[in-house]
Amino acid sequence: MGEKLLLSGGLAFVGLVLLYLSLRFVSNMTQRRVAALSERQHLQSVGSGSAVGERGDLTRARGVENIQRSASITRKFLVPLLAALTLLLATFPFLDLVSSAVLSVVIGAITVVFGIAVRPVLENGIAGLVISNSKVISVGDTVKIDGLYGVVVDIAPTHTVVRLWDWRRYVVPNSRLIQQPILNYTMIDLQVMGSAEFWVSHDADIDAVREIGLRIINESDNVIPDQESVFWVLELGERAVKCRLAGWAESPAGAWALSHDIRVGIIQAMQSKGIDAHLNKHQMDRSDGIDNPYEVTNDQR
Repeated sequence: MGEKLLLSGGLAFVGLVLLYLSLRFVSNMTQRRVAALSERQHLQSVGSGSAVGERGDLTRARGVENIQRSASITRKFLVPLLAALTLLLATFPFLDLVSSAVLSVVIGAITVVFGIAVRPVLENGIAGLVISNSKVISVGDTVKIDGLYGVVVDIAPTHTVVRLWDWRRYVVPNSRLIQQPILNYTMIDLQVMGSAEFWVSHDADIDAVREIGLRIINESDNVIPDQESVFWVLELGERAVKCRLAGWAESPAGAWALSHDIRVGIIQAMQSKGIDAHLNKHQMDRSDGIDNPYEVTNDQR
């Protein structure tokens, strides 16, 4: 009996040490996440004139509150779980004193009832803990989820809220969020490339198009001046040449605005320089082998 008591005390001590280390880890992680969010300057997915939309301090304050709440929920989840684990470890040496049949029935019943009652909540709760304490997404990150583009504004225990570019809120259950791909624009840093694709005819001077395009990017207020902008020819199509212009912006919102500047500049330049795109030269007639969809045939009269 003395050896069992000594072993029980040792296992209980291990459980208490594990509880202390877990709580300390949660505290340190919370401090690092709050510090990283406080230092982040850009918290918008798209630049907007909205007074509410531009208030990064409000998003930052909500993010800090969210991180602290997640830490509190994590502690409330860990303490009873590790306490139960410690108790189980402490009683482990005395399990041979209990009938195996009784022990099996009790454990089976508890497992079935607990699994049926709390499975949905438990799935979302565990997924929320994983998301909150990982670096996959954080409050303030610009992401694309289910094809929708926006900023993460809340990571709750059971769901995550994304403020879309048009200020709608997209709510995703954490259990589903952790099982699907996420495009995170700000996971490592904030600099993002803004780009735009366009077509020019085969007759166009491609060197002149490149020069005009790069000048458009460099004249934009949303481009980083000391970063090199690029021009690519992506495709030699049957009717035209597909091109892309890209330049670096300081944030996803800046990249969005830079892409807009490129598109507007290209349209204006092509109009003023007389550069044709394939649609300008394309004629819907019989010689193309394509029937005119607006032509009324004899059968339709």
